[in-house]
Amino acid sequence: LDTGIEGYGGPIHLAVKTSSSGELIDFKILRSNETSGYLDQLEKWKKNLLGKNIFNDTAFHGVDGISGATITSCAILNILQEAGKKMAKCLLKNTKAESAPAMQKQIDKSLFLFLFYFFLIVYLRRYPSPFLRIPVLFLTLFIWGFLLDFQYSLDHVLWLFSLDFNEFGLNRLMILSLGIPALVGLFGNVYCGSLCPFGALNELIGEIRPRSWKILDPGKNIWRWARSMKYLILFLIAIHFSLTHNRAMTSADPLTVFFIRITSFSIPMLWWLALLLSFFYRRFWCRNICPSGAFLAIFNGFHIFKKLIPPTFPGKCDLGVRNSNELDCICCDRCRYEKK
Repeated sequence: LDTGIEGYGGPIHLAVKTSSSGELIDFKILRSNETSGYLDQLEKWKKNLLGKNIFNDTAFHGVDGISGATITSCAILNILQEAGKKMAKCLLKNTKAESAPAMQKQIDKSLFLFLFYFFLIVYLRRYPSPFLRIPVLFLTLFIWGFLLDFQYSLDHVLWLFSLDFNEFGLNRLMILSLGIPALVGLFGNVYCGSLCPFGALNELIGEIRPRSWKILDPGKNIWRWARSMKYLILFLIAIHFSLTHNRAMTSADPLTVFFIRITSFSIPMLWWLALLLSFFYRRFWCRNICPSGAFLAIFNGFHIFKKLIPPTFPGKCDLGVRNSNELDCICCDRCRYEKK
């Protein structure tokens, strides 16, 4: 069934199976650009839908969407309701059946909020402050992580690699996939520095570490080799995706589904380990493992508005950056106020 109703990544195509009286037996997603981690959550959630009579306009009243995957789950509900009306019209000759409202006409207001927040961070870089840094990280974690699950991830990187623009539209997947690299190319990697909720969580955990432990930090030459790991991971993922065109691997990326899975207490041990290491080594995940961060770092090299951006001081960087031309600077501005 193709209703044209859009989810997170564009139109969703469903196969729907019902009884002759309208009870939902099963449904299957045939084609979509939805994030793999969201689709994994749907498998558990759809048990709440089976047995509902989709010939009835109120079949899904009281059924909640998936926290963190609201767009995708609400799109599924709308598609099933539309399918029920079309089936009722066809099988029961119910000519009064009306179409469900098309979700693609709805504008994702969080996109405008994100742009406002992004340029606010760009502006605040003019006034770096350790006292302002912590509230900004908490705000990022709460709004873009727990509240909206609005995060650039490996899923967006692979969507660009796929060059699949058949269902090109103004949806969140497309806008994030194209918009975040473009903004990083213009203003520097402010996203990784202040707008990535999982990165914010990593840094906040590191802030708990006693300052006396700073002596345990590896030297910059060691970090130089360690951080190359994320570029290697990105390269291997790109090779694998070019051969298989399978985005299922994105489910292993905490940036994709961490804030969904934490509500169901199903966080993999490797993700907990990455967070634990961030207590001992600042932003361990961001510096050494994150393939999405590696991809954005490439665009960080453009720095088109470099003359308008506040200068950084790599000599004071405690995240391993050695000079102002390195791609790994995340514009966190710690070097502009951190005491050595």
